[in-house]
Amino acid sequence: MKLSKSVVAILALSAVGFAGGEIGKTTAYENADVKAAEQVVVEQPKVVEEKVIPVEVAPVVAAAMGGYVGLAGSNFVVRDDKRPNPLDFSNDEQDRVGGLTAVAGYDIIENLGAEVRGTKAYWNMDAGDKFKSYGAYLKPQVDLAGVNLYGLAGYAKTKVGADNEEGDVSYGLGLDIPVVENVKVFVDAVQLLDEANSNVANANAGIKIQF
Repeated sequence: MKLSKSVVAILALSAVGFAGGEIGKTTAYENADVKAAEQVVVEQPKVVEEKVIPVEVAPVVAAAMGGYVGLAGSNFVVRDDKRPNPLDFSNDEQDRVGGLTAVAGYDIIENLGAEVRGTKAYWNMDAGDKFKSYGAYLKPQVDLAGVNLYGLAGYAKTKVGADNEEGDVSYGLGLDIPVVENVKVFVDAVQLLDEANSNVANANAGIKIQF
């Protein structure tokens, strides 16, 4: 009896195989789910555009110094008959003496400052006659590629010898040249006294320090 049942079961399975049937066949829906599960989603990185901010480079400006003080070596010249030239070192018709000039000033605005000056030297070393001058000036100025060109216009009192002191309009022209931060070399020439019987001028070279 058991043998008969086994034969029947084998025949039934064979019939299914010949008919094209499949045992445990995976459906189309199941295949789609498997493929979807196997797909790897790769996120594309977002491209962030960097904003380029232009950098403005400020030009070098030598004109405005703020408050400053300075000291210079000076060459003083005196002539009775005509205006002296402190830059002419070969003229024997000019009396000449060396000395010092102290300056202090403040730039009110970019193109205008104010300055006071005091100068001193010994006119006759043997006799002890002193030469001195002090004055106050307006200082118009302009920046030329980092170098400050300035003028001086004001009033000065000048004393030559023991008793001869006179006041007069004083004027000059000079340059401030930057060396390092807050330090400048300056050179200028100033007419201190312009009278019919007495003309005094000086040329200066020194250093100014801003504070």
